[in-house]
Amino acid sequence: MHIWVDIDNAPQVLVLNPIMKELERRGFAVQLTARDFGQTFPLLLLHGLLFRPVGRHAGRNLLRKGAELLSRSFHLWRIARGQNFRVVVSCGARASVLPARMLGVPLVVLLDYEHVFAYPFRKWARLILTPEVMPDEDLRRLGFDMRQVRKFPGLKEELYVFDFQPDRASLEASGIDLSKTLVALRPPATMAHYHSPKSEELFWAVLQYLLRHPDVQTLVLPRTESQGAWITEKVGPRGNLLIPENVLNGSNLLWHADLMIGGGGTMNREAACLGVPAYSFFGGHLGAVDRYLIQQGKLSLLRSTSQVEEICLRKRPPRGAPPPPDAGHRALNCIVDSVLEVALN
Repeated sequence: MHIWVDIDNAPQVLVLNPIMKELERRGFAVQLTARDFGQTFPLLLLHGLLFRPVGRHAGRNLLRKGAELLSRSFHLWRIARGQNFRVVVSCGARASVLPARMLGVPLVVLLDYEHVFAYPFRKWARLILTPEVMPDEDLRRLGFDMRQVRKFPGLKEELYVFDFQPDRASLEASGIDLSKTLVALRPPATMAHYHSPKSEELFWAVLQYLLRHPDVQTLVLPRTESQGAWITEKVGPRGNLLIPENVLNGSNLLWHADLMIGGGGTMNREAACLGVPAYSFFGGHLGAVDRYLIQQGKLSLLRSTSQVEEICLRKRPPRGAPPPPDAGHRALNCIVDSVLEVALN
């Protein structure tokens, strides 16, 4: 039995990798398609995943986005026809919706941010999987049919974030000075449809604040090469600023970091899962998962540039061993069981 998985953004690689491995462990064949955007291909190669490249990101322009979406949908349809797929699985890759619909293949979508443009999934997905911390009333208000929705325990980051061995040497080989206070800084997703200009304003305020502290090494993790070049051009060379040339193991990096500050969601939630202090300067609609982490005291929210000066910069004490890799097995089993229920019915 063949299962089709489609990826269009880098964080989806990490989430779907353990799901694909568990599906294969249970005896199902998985075929993977992926869009060329940011660090998606490097992450797929880092994890040894075989994939078929289909399409690329079209940038900020809405007309180009729409044209590329249709083009990628067409190419995915050409690839998928005649393959006899039993189910399509994605973390919100919209281009797979139309070919799945045209071929009569049921679609299962993982969503953990309820304010994305989700109409195609609400309209045509057979099943939408969300973390159990997302309130039903919020989903109903946004137009979700709760008969489509199934909750899984924990957070999606718990599927993969513990699956690493602490490795200082690989970080030091990348130029990271672990004797300093290490801050991982993730810029906002400036090309996302939910991007808010407020996030950019706060990003630059955070970066300038960090660069004023010579005892702090700021590791900026841009989403694309062009974003990294844009940041370097604006601030110039700084001794305490590092933009890595290669893709790093995110869990290992965060385990050794003293602080995580991000304008998105995934890396902030990864840090929270690992017990690393995390700040968010995301300027869009706050999602239920982030509200949950804030209530738990695992995430702090920056809403104004005046709050940036309150960020606590200090080294954390040495840490013991991370939780075992199977810490997210309940969520993994729930998700895989749900996928197979759709595939086998």
